[in-house]
Amino acid sequence: MTELPLLTDFHSHILPGIDDGARKSEDSIAALKKAAVCGIRQVVFTPHFYPHRQNPKEFLSRREASYRRLFEKTDGFRALPAVYRGAEVLAFAGLDRMEGFRSLLIEGTDILLLELPFSAAEHTEELFETIERILNRHRLTVLLAHPHRYEEKSILRALTLGARLQLNAEDAASFFQRRRTEAFLATGAVAALGSDMHRDLRVYDRWTKAAKHLRGRMAPLALPSLPQTETTEKEEEERKEP
Repeated sequence: MTELPLLTDFHSHILPGIDDGARKSEDSIAALKKAAVCGIRQVVFTPHFYPHRQNPKEFLSRREASYRRLFEKTDGFRALPAVYRGAEVLAFAGLDRMEGFRSLLIEGTDILLLELPFSAAEHTEELFETIERILNRHRLTVLLAHPHRYEEKSILRALTLGARLQLNAEDAASFFQRRRTEAFLATGAVAALGSDMHRDLRVYDRWTKAAKHLRGRMAPLALPSLPQTETTEKEEEERKEP
């Protein structure tokens, strides 16, 4: 495993034309180049997965089409950070019973990047029971995206179950968010840093400050070293089948 906790962007919307992030391949390439300038060596593509809009099969088809366009435009991501396919999954009660939910994990890992619903009213007992099953029954790692956005009681409940935290660089670098950032670090559950890059390249300007503040204070997750290929392992297996 390659342990690059502060050189890995665990959360980005850089894939072109798939969600509210980058619109064109040129925008994606600019973002990847800016990430490289900041010293980032690995970038996880995590377009939004909203279960009320599409199923995993439809999502993966759209993600792969976007990925392949970018793969071709960059000559296989030559001279750019290593990239991984994933998703920012909107949590809902019963997520683990949805067909294909494991296909939403970060490529080559057991990590599920999970976003809680915007409304705290939707942070129900059934939702946290689902998270508990994902952690304990399915034995996956739940990485809770941008915890600064949620109420404290929801975060504490997720941490009690065993979830880990992914901080956004903009929040981790913010003086106004310093108290909450310190509280998250004190839990020992901060495991990843993400840009949450959409379209504003200035997000990466905060990366260096955030990384400096977090260095040595995280319990980092790590990503495996993967070849930069045009297709996923699953697609390669399907191609080989008679």
